[in-house]
Amino acid sequence: MTKRTARASPPDLRREAYPALTDFLAGYLHEDFVVIHGSVEGAAAAFCADANADERQRVVGELEALLRATTSHSSNRLRRFVVEGLGSGWTPSSRGDLLALRDALGRAR
Repeated sequence: MTKRTARASPPDLRREAYPALTDFLAGYLHEDFVVIHGSVEGAAAAFCADANADERQRVVGELEALLRATTSHSSNRLRRFVVEGLGSGWTPSSRGDLLALRDALGRAR
């Protein structure tokens, strides 16, 4: 009989690696974000209006790190991590949605 060991999540796909991004998603892209902000771009603009430059840079930096760390991951795995792992109320349909979010955060700065 072979002993099965629990496989830990790779370091690139652990909630702890993205604290600022997790806080942003919980605060701005929660289940009611469309009612409150109208769109992902509206949520990004609201965050940028509320956050200081360091907070904005941390979120953008963590989003870029997530995109780099998941270049070989399927859209389904990435989407599942954003929703289940990071607690987002917004479900990105593809990697392109995360790139658009990054761009919206950059424009709103």
